[in-house]
Amino acid sequence: MVIRYTLILFGLFLISVPSCDRPVRKEYIDLATFDSEDTYHRGWLTHQDEDGNPLLLFEYYTSVKKDTVWGKRFFYQDAKIDTVNSMFYELDWTWDKDSLVKGRIKFYDRPDGDGPVSNQSFSLLLLRAWRDTIETISFSEEGKNWLEFEFKSNTDAIVGGLRYSKATNNGRVVAGEIELDYLQISMPVANKKRAYNPFNRIIDE
Repeated sequence: MVIRYTLILFGLFLISVPSCDRPVRKEYIDLATFDSEDTYHRGWLTHQDEDGNPLLLFEYYTSVKKDTVWGKRFFYQDAKIDTVNSMFYELDWTWDKDSLVKGRIKFYDRPDGDGPVSNQSFSLLLLRAWRDTIETISFSEEGKNWLEFEFKSNTDAIVGGLRYSKATNNGRVVAGEIELDYLQISMPVANKKRAYNPFNRIIDE
């Protein structure tokens, strides 16, 4: 079986955060207010037609060092989201009096052909600020494009990155073997306009 890969990286997806980059303070840490070279501000790039109807809406994150990472991408058709070409996630969460964050994230990607989809894998890697430390936590699901998460946190800030992959069988045969189209996407995740997020680093080397 032959697999053809398509890799789309909107932001760096790190396995872990180096210990030297984990700030530790005596007071409780808030990812939305912590200052670092890995603090990013979220913005939106928009484009409209002559009547003011949206044509595209791209999310981006800019760091203190002026590095830019792209996030969700919306294309529009007749003023409605074109789900065939857009890539984005929906994020719902709550933060209760017991400092417990509960949430659900669902990822929407563009179809990679008309064939059956297999080998779906969805993972979410988050930073958790709990008391005076920052650590990484992860959640994953197989065969789905969504997952639920739950963790203790100082605030309701959700910061990290997602990775989604799938294989599509479009019926193509090469040299007598079925060729699968494999899509892998990584994207920054945040529910704040400003947050400390080392997952957004761009590697130039």
